[in-house]
Amino acid sequence: MDRDEVTASAIREMGSRVLLPPTRLAVADLISAGRRLRRRRQVAVGGAGALGLALVAVVSATIVVEPRASGTDGWTAAGSGTPGATSRSCTVERLPLPAGTARFDVTAGSPSGGSLVGNAYSDSDAISRPLIWDGATVETLSMAVHSAEAVAVNDSGVVVGRGTRVGGVTFGWAHLDGRLVELPTPAGYDSAEATGINSRGEAVGIALGENRASVAVVWRVLDGRTQADRLAAPGSALAFGISDTGAVVGELEGTGAYVWDPDGRGRQLTTPSEGGRARGVRGDWVYGTVTSQTQHTAVPPVISGSESPSTATNPSPGVLWNLRTGQATEVSDGVVGAVTGTGEAVVNDAGRAKIRGADGESHPLPGLSEGGRSSATAISDNGSLIAGTATDDKGTRHPVRWRC
Repeated sequence: MDRDEVTASAIREMGSRVLLPPTRLAVADLISAGRRLRRRRQVAVGGAGALGLALVAVVSATIVVEPRASGTDGWTAAGSGTPGATSRSCTVERLPLPAGTARFDVTAGSPSGGSLVGNAYSDSDAISRPLIWDGATVETLSMAVHSAEAVAVNDSGVVVGRGTRVGGVTFGWAHLDGRLVELPTPAGYDSAEATGINSRGEAVGIALGENRASVAVVWRVLDGRTQADRLAAPGSALAFGISDTGAVVGELEGTGAYVWDPDGRGRQLTTPSEGGRARGVRGDWVYGTVTSQTQHTAVPPVISGSESPSTATNPSPGVLWNLRTGQATEVSDGVVGAVTGTGEAVVNDAGRAKIRGADGESHPLPGLSEGGRSSATAISDNGSLIAGTATDDKGTRHPVRWRC
């Protein structure tokens, strides 16, 4: 059985709790798109139906990347095979931006590190447009909506995020061959947003009702139909990440970090202090923050424009959970930006990005200038590619990639 047959079989076997009307995008279309993607290396969407298509234009600009800089404070860590502690050095390089982009962020990367996503913002931050990096090329997704933000991407180039219509109503979206695919909002809810995606094309997110009560949602495709599964929870719930096996992580409002297994059974994650939020998952590892009850909100803390997780005020320490062992580890030296399937993570502390090995030892990543600020929000599963932002000697922020 080849890769396409395995993908089709997995899609057909997905369970359904809430079946929505037929879509115009069938499983065959998804498999065909995957083949085209592997041939042409274009942005595509898999695992999502096509309810309410809106036209989009992909503006692609091939820009020469700035020469790689070694930084002023690169590190080499000695070790004996432990992820994050093996002998290696890291270098940093600037990534391109579309002409005229002054305010931006880098939000996430695919597990292989081949794709990165972020957003460009207007001066007022009222309007944003998704950005996708693939090597020395950056693309702007110009969507026929008021505003849109890219939040996550997988190795097939599937990008998901949230869109905003005039009037402020939000919806979840995915992207396929230059088209915006609007993900269906579950019946009884007014707005939604997609916050994560796995390798199978299953998207996860949040839906909000009139009373602002929230529900965790998983979008799947079953026999050519898009479905929105509402995950059961004993209260308002938020979902921010989904693993390749289908485990969903997020937060039960007023209680703390929460996880649902692939069958939809939920349980609270133990936290080192009174509350927490699970922000993402890779393999058996979950990352998030320890929070007080007064810090809970209905949306994940997105940092935009000139701020980043390393420069914004955020007194909450990071936390890592191991789903296999149930252990929770507080990361006292910063906020975790992303994690690998082996427990290696990137951490942002007081304006400085660091890499943290599974052994708990942290090392600073090189900057673009002496004393410059940096923030990391993505790491590949083998730990060799990290992405985020850094300032140069003039204080100008740039999207960057670290190679380790």
